[in-house]
Amino acid sequence: MKRSFILLVLVAFLFTNLISAPVDPEQKKKVKDDKEYRDDFNYEVQMLNYAFALIYQNFHEKIPAQKLLYYVLRGMASELDPFSHFEEPKDDKEVKIRLKGKYGGLGFIVSKKDGYIVVVSPFEDTPASEAGLEPGDLIVKIDDKVTHKMDINVAVKIMRGEEGTPITLTIKREGEKKLLIKKLIRRVIKLPSVKKHYYEELKIGYVRLIQFNEDSGKDTRKAFEEFKDKYGKEIKGIILDLRRNPGGYLTGAVEVASIFLKTGKLVVYTKGRIPAANSTYLVTKKPVFPKLPLVVIVDEGSASASEIVSGAIKDWKRGVLIGKKTFGKGSVQHIYNLPDKSAFYLTVAKYYTPKGICIDKKGIVPDIVVDFKRPKKEKKNEDNDSEADSSLESEIKSKLKKLDSDSKKGMKKDNKDEKKDLKKDKKKDVKKDVKKDEKKDNKEDDKDKKDLELKKSDKKKKTYEPILDSQLKSALDILQALNILKKDFDKVKETSNEK
Repeated sequence: MKRSFILLVLVAFLFTNLISAPVDPEQKKKVKDDKEYRDDFNYEVQMLNYAFALIYQNFHEKIPAQKLLYYVLRGMASELDPFSHFEEPKDDKEVKIRLKGKYGGLGFIVSKKDGYIVVVSPFEDTPASEAGLEPGDLIVKIDDKVTHKMDINVAVKIMRGEEGTPITLTIKREGEKKLLIKKLIRRVIKLPSVKKHYYEELKIGYVRLIQFNEDSGKDTRKAFEEFKDKYGKEIKGIILDLRRNPGGYLTGAVEVASIFLKTGKLVVYTKGRIPAANSTYLVTKKPVFPKLPLVVIVDEGSASASEIVSGAIKDWKRGVLIGKKTFGKGSVQHIYNLPDKSAFYLTVAKYYTPKGICIDKKGIVPDIVVDFKRPKKEKKNEDNDSEADSSLESEIKSKLKKLDSDSKKGMKKDNKDEKKDLKKDKKKDVKKDVKKDEKKDNKEDDKDKKDLELKKSDKKKKTYEPILDSQLKSALDILQALNILKKDFDKVKETSNEK
C-alpha cells in the first residue's frame, strides 16, 4: 500500500512538472503573468491527478502505475493531430530504423485519416509496392483486426513481423466500390535513397529520390555532380523525381534544394506558438546546377521534406513542377525525451514556403497537373512446358499409329506374332528417336535459358532505368521543348546582334 502511494505521488509530480513546464522562458513568463490561464491549468492538472488515482485504486484489475501513465500519455498525444504521438522506450527504435534505411516489414509509410490508418507512400521494390498499394489507401483491417481509431504505433507493430510471414490488409480505395484484399509477405526492407539514369539520346539526367534519410542530401548532390563531371555542357536538362517520397530529415531537404538554388536563398521557414519553434533555413552550399532546365515530379505520396523542396523550387521559379498535388504534411515534430527514456513526438510548428504558403493539409499544387498512367505492357511469348509435353505425346502416338497401319498392309493375316514383335521394335525405335530429339531440344532450351539469364543479369548490372509512365514522359517532353525554345531564342539573339 505504501509503495502504491509513493508511485501515485511520483506520477502526480511527473504530470505537474511535465505539463506545467513550458519549453520557452518567455512562454513561462507569459503563463505566470496570465493568472486566469494559470488557475485554469492548475484545476485541470488536479482533475488529471484525481482521475489517475481513481482508476489506479478502483479498476477491477490491478494495473501498474507506469502502464496506466503510458495509457494517459498515449491518449493525450493521439488526440492532438495525426503526427503527434507518444512512444515507450522500446518503440523509439522504430523511427530511427526507418531513417537509417533498413528494417523488416512491408515497405510503406503510414499516417492517420478519418480515424483509419492511411498509406502515405509505398517504397519501390517492397511487398507494399508489389501488392499494388497506393498513396491515400485506407487500411481498414490488418488480418482480422479493425483499424478504426487504432493507435498508429500499434498498427505499425502488428504489420511488422518475422521475415517470410504472411499478412492480409483490407483496403478502402477512393473510386472503388468494393474493399480490396491485399496479401503480402513480410521481408527485410533495404531502402536505397537515390537512383539515377542518364538519357543519352535526349541528354537529360534523371534522379529518383526515394526518401530523405541521413545521407539523402549528400547522395543526391553526388548523383548530380556525377552527371556534371561526366557530361559537362552536353547535358540539356535534369529531372528530380520526388513521387512517393514520404520525407524524413529537414536538413536533407535543405541540402537537396541547395543543388538548384543560389547561395543565400530561403528554402523554408517554420512558425509555431513559441519563439524557439520559429526558424529559417537558407541555402549555404554552392549549387551544382543553378540554371540548367529542371523538372520536378511530385504526386499524392510526396510529403514533408519532399514538399519543402518542391515548394522552394516552385516559389523561386527555378524549375517546372509537374504531376499531382502533394500529400500536405507540413508540420514540425520535436522529440521530447522523458526521464524513463520514453518520448513525446510533439508538433511544435508548421512549414511555410518562401512565399509564405503553409504546406500543412494543403500540399503543393504543381505548375502542370499530369495524371499517372502506366505504359502498356508488351505481351511476352513464354514457353509452356505442359503444351510441349502434350505435343510430344501426340507426335509419338501419331508415329505409332502410322507404323501399325503400315505393318498391317505389309504382313499376312496368319503372321500375327511376327507383326506384334515388329510393332514393338518399331515403337522402341521411334521412342528412342523422339527421346534423342527431346534431349537435343532440351539442351538447346537450357542453353537459350542460360543466355537469357546472363542477359538479365547484365541488365541488372547496368544503370537503373525508370519506367516511362505518363508523368515521366511529360517531364522529358517539357525539357525537350525548353531546349528547342532555347535554340530558337539563341538564333533570334544572334540575328539581332548581327543587325
